[in-house]
Amino acid sequence: IAAAGNDGKSAPDWPAAYAPQAGGHVIAVGAVDATGEMPVWSNRAGAAKEYYLVAPGVKLLTTVPPALVPASAQGLVYASGTSLSTPVVAGAAAAIWGLWPYLRAPEVSGILLDTARDLGAPGPDEVYGRGLLDVEAALKPVGPTVLPRADGAWQAAVVNIDGVLARALQAHNQVVMVFDRYRRHFSVPLGRLVASSDSRPAMRLPLGPPLAPGAGADGLQLAGGWQADARGHRQWRGALRAVADAWSLAVWRGFVPDIRSVDADLAAYLPGWAGVAGPGMLQDDQMLGVAGSHHRGPWDVSLAQVLSRTDGRALRERWLALGHRNGRWRVVAHATASDRMWWGSGPRSNTRWAVAVSHHGAMGQWMAAWSWGHARQTLSTWGGDLRMDLQGLALGWQGTGAWWPRDRLALAVSRPLSIRRGHAQLRLPTDVDLVTGQPRFEAVRLPLRQHAPWRFEAAWSAPLRNGATVTAVAALSAGAPSAELLLRYQRPF
Repeated sequence: IAAAGNDGKSAPDWPAAYAPQAGGHVIAVGAVDATGEMPVWSNRAGAAKEYYLVAPGVKLLTTVPPALVPASAQGLVYASGTSLSTPVVAGAAAAIWGLWPYLRAPEVSGILLDTARDLGAPGPDEVYGRGLLDVEAALKPVGPTVLPRADGAWQAAVVNIDGVLARALQAHNQVVMVFDRYRRHFSVPLGRLVASSDSRPAMRLPLGPPLAPGAGADGLQLAGGWQADARGHRQWRGALRAVADAWSLAVWRGFVPDIRSVDADLAAYLPGWAGVAGPGMLQDDQMLGVAGSHHRGPWDVSLAQVLSRTDGRALRERWLALGHRNGRWRVVAHATASDRMWWGSGPRSNTRWAVAVSHHGAMGQWMAAWSWGHARQTLSTWGGDLRMDLQGLALGWQGTGAWWPRDRLALAVSRPLSIRRGHAQLRLPTDVDLVTGQPRFEAVRLPLRQHAPWRFEAAWSAPLRNGATVTAVAALSAGAPSAELLLRYQRPF
């Protein structure tokens, strides 16, 4: 760390002038006052602007031999010069090297130069060079941070994980090591690095029952429409169904149609209800599906396969649904097998079961649904695995003629898919070798438990002229600072 000199020149004196040829082994230092202005006597950056910093150097309190000053000064004087600025920069370099002793000299100088506060003309200039030394910035990560993995690779420090699992991991304070552009390590709680890859950032209005119940006449039925979510993203959602006697076949995109009245009725009106009472684990708006069903007496049976694309990865799901009607009572059971990914890649298996019960009475239709499941995934890139038991619960009611002739009002309270218990066994970077700077990994077992907040929903729809309908849906999650409200006008043509 070399003083630029105090002759008011346009370039540093030697040896600071060697900085451009030294490849990061020399930093030239000029002086500024408390306002950031350079005094006339400080040599400027000149050709050394890429390796030149300024630091406080005007009227700094410093020490001198006691014999040179009166006894009352106690060996202290106020002095100015680039010789006062230079030890300030040297002290910053020492602080960096003390925390990260495995750094090489050009890396230490690069950190100081990259984090300097720009002064004068934008970018490196021939007066202030790279700018004012900023010790606080120099001790923070430079550039994007990366996270080492157990397989030897590095990835962005922010880890995108399925929404349910993400919320469970965000509660963990397990310390891991992340590294900046200069491969300096920083301790960060794991929960701060976890981001949700939930593909449903905003509530969408369901299409309602776009296809009439399967008990109708034989033939082809087609329905669909453009939908926009609360953020203005548009998406086509539709279905085609063929009905022949007791059999039906449906192909759809973006929603699961009511194949043979097997699905729970409320799922056609309330978005949150479908996550508990519906058969699938895949719930994104890009899903494509095909399903066949058969109706015989009080029994309905349906078999389907669904394809989804989440985070650029193709996922597949198969489900079997069985329904039975007995007077006012109706019971629906689902079994689902899915290759849904929860975190990264690796072999996985997901199974889910759901039961929905409804009763039609004088006070409307009452419904209850419960789903539970088990998920396993090998986290090959993290040298471990993931296991979870999942469950969801929903209660609902719907009736007609509430405020308008033939209108429909639906109310539901649900707890979406939650982690009842589970764990993630991982090899995480928890320490660093201070000689080589290489991360040290440790096998860590993280218990998982996450109860999703209760969600309250209400939907109202009413028929208008010419077959048109108006629908309003409102939703509120417990503890959420705001509510969602969507309104739709729909007309066939």
